Amino acid sequence: MSEEPSPADIAKALGEVSATDLVKGFLGTLIGKAWENLGLWLNPAVGETRTDLPGARVAIDAAQALFSVVSDRLTEEERREIRRALADLQVNYVERAKTSSG
Repeated sequence: MSEEPSPADIAKALGEVSATDLVKGFLGTLIGKAWENLGLWLNPAVGETRTDLPGARVAIDAAQALFSVVSDRLTEEERREIRRALADLQVNYVERAKTSSG
């Protein structure tokens, strides 16, 4: 059984990661959470899909905000990939919102 890392170990590891790389990681996490909250990806905590449109909206908006902060530090391929993911999320959000309201 492996030992849990100490707060000092975690801080040291994070100190070796650039802020841009951290934001890229957060972007990936938020994008995944948005898909999960749209009910389109499995929620691993419960083993099923669940829809949380307000949560999806927060994740999408937060991802867009973070993207605007780091977009000039990303490669063109990374920008294209994230733009595509955000656009797909927005379309799916609108579709889900339509079906849930009426």
